[in-house]
Amino acid sequence: MFTVLGASGYIGSHLVTELNKRKLEVWAPSKKSAEIFERDLGTIFYCIGLTADFRNKRHETIDAHVSYLSKIMKIAKFDQIIYLSSTRLYLDQPYGYENGSFNLNPVHCDEIYNISKLLGENLVLGSDQENKVVRLSNVIGPRMGAENFIGSILNEAINTGSVLFRTPPNFAKDYIWIDDVIDALIMVSTEKKNIFNIASGTNFTNKQIALWLNKNGINVKFNTNATSQRFPIINIEKLTKIIKRKPVAGMKKLFKWAETNEKNFLEIIKKEL
Repeated sequence: MFTVLGASGYIGSHLVTELNKRKLEVWAPSKKSAEIFERDLGTIFYCIGLTADFRNKRHETIDAHVSYLSKIMKIAKFDQIIYLSSTRLYLDQPYGYENGSFNLNPVHCDEIYNISKLLGENLVLGSDQENKVVRLSNVIGPRMGAENFIGSILNEAINTGSVLFRTPPNFAKDYIWIDDVIDALIMVSTEKKNIFNIASGTNFTNKQIALWLNKNGINVKFNTNATSQRFPIINIEKLTKIIKRKPVAGMKKLFKWAETNEKNFLEIIKKEL
């Protein structure tokens, strides 16, 4: 039995679809459903969280990443929780592996995201149950919308024919395709308590993305005052042992779409994403 909390979101909705496709018992309640605290939830996929708008919704971020999770763990009946965290924790860190420690500064407003995610991880892993934490890199794929970075720049390209990058050309991130994420989440649910990076293990720079956009007729500019930040390569050794392969680099798949029909690049992206 699986319960997906946050099933209306991008990852949660794809997860529900795949679990149903595999004919597994799955329940996808709304966050306000009283039944959450009345029935056995089995394995919980905790997909509730804020992404791009966390800076303007600080209290909602704490509620989503920590407070509601704490309520579930105190009151609800379940076998285990798979808590969706983020590889954003590795920003400006010297490493990208699961067992390292973090240097966080509470004075910086952006740290509320990382601090709240780490507190959620600590709650989950501090339990006697076989709970897991998965740190997801930047997930892209069909129907991702304009909320994440790639979705937002593609939306900007579709609407204006140009893109302004607010981070420098050498800024690099790890992108992973949604299908690989869903497959990995389901397989991780059978593992022992641990932290798992779910990423492609490959970083793509803004410059690489800009060159691809230029090739397909999109005018690209960079904010000259952009602050330099760095993501290390995300270590995926644990993940590859579980899924028996290396995940597809999300941007490579997106690049391939463009190569199939360069003349109608924007129409392809608009239709698929």
